Parts: sequence; C-alpha cells; structure tokens
Amino acid sequence: MRKLKYYFYTLSFILIFAGCEKEEELLEGVWQRVIIEDINSNNTEEWHFIDGELIIKKINMSDPSDVDTMDTGIYVLKPVFENTYLAVDELKQEGYIGYNADWDVLTLNSEQMVISHDVYGGITKREFIKIE
Repeated sequence: MRKLKYYFYTLSFILIFAGCEKEEELLEGVWQRVIIEDINSNNTEEWHFIDGELIIKKINMSDPSDVDTMDTGIYVLKPVFENTYLAVDELKQEGYIGYNADWDVLTLNSEQMVISHDVYGGITKREFIKIE
C-alpha cells in the first residue's frame, strides 16, 4: 500500500509540472493586447514574455515603427490544483502597478490568451492574440 501511495504522488508531481511546462511554452513569445474598451484606439500594447521577463510595449497603429517600452517586470506561471495563475511582479510605471498580481489564466493556447484578476470594485480582464 505504501508503494502505491509513493507511485501516485510521483505520477501526480510529474503530471503537474509537465502541464505547467507546456503552458510556459505556449506563453513564451509576443502577445498583442486586444483593447476591447476602445476598438478605435490608435495604440495597442505588446506583451513580450521571454524567459521570465515581461516587457510591455506601446505600439502606434498608424506608425508601427513608433514603439515605446512602457514597463518591464517578471512573471511566472503557477499551477494550483485545476487553475493556473500568471504571477506578474516588479512593474513600476503608474499605469501598470495594478498589474502586479496573480492573474487567473482563463484561456491560454497557441492563438489567444485571456487573463483576469479581482480589483477593488470589479475585475480587470485582458485579452491577447499571439503574434510571435
């Protein structure tokens, strides 16, 4: 019976981390934010997830060569039972400080990502499409 428990725990451990590794591979790359609150905006954001570093860039849609790095920070994916959280930290710019949080990963595949987190008075939700 004790061996059976050991095998169960080992298999569970492997499955949890294998799943997280797959999600990390899906997350790596460049994601363009879909700004649903202002679909006519001339600006968009790109979130670059590269080896634990998050770089948020603002892109002028009428002149794509006009790029500003808005903030940089770190990230890690955290599996917790059936949920996955995107932990973002060390963002410093005023507009992004509120992004330092554990975001619920609602959708993550090779084409789209949807994340959200609770804030005072509601929920912040961000939607992205993968571009690289």
